[in-house]
Amino acid sequence: SGVRRRLERLTPDGAVPVYSDFGSSRAKCRAGIATLRAAFPDRRITVCFEPHTFSFRNRDALHWYDDLFAGADRVLIHHPPEHGAHTHDQLARDQIVARAAAAGIDAAPVDDADHLLRLLGAPDPARDLVVFETSGAFDGAIPRVVERILSRG
Repeated sequence: SGVRRRLERLTPDGAVPVYSDFGSSRAKCRAGIATLRAAFPDRRITVCFEPHTFSFRNRDALHWYDDLFAGADRVLIHHPPEHGAHTHDQLARDQIVARAAAAGIDAAPVDDADHLLRLLGAPDPARDLVVFETSGAFDGAIPRVVERILSRG
């Protein structure tokens, strides 16, 4: 079941596995995705990624996105938060999406919680898995995604 926010299954009784992974570093994010891929080799993994920490938001780390999402089938990328943006050369969400897409990842930008729900649509209980990779709150989307998936059985 995982430790709180470290590959914590948020839908223990749901048909679609939804996980929260405290993806606060490159190593943690990569390990979380790799672990889920090994545990669920036949599932389509959708990563909901929020570049919340300064390291993910720094232009010097743009090359991380070349392989950060290895093992994922789709990545939905939220905008970086603005707090502390003046302390470093901050990346824009579109730069992150473009770099991940150039690496062969099906990547798309996410504007807010409502947009994320639309992009997720109705996950297939037999095939899909959703994981939140963030050290933030993803615009309050996490409980809303869980609620929707649990309400659909």
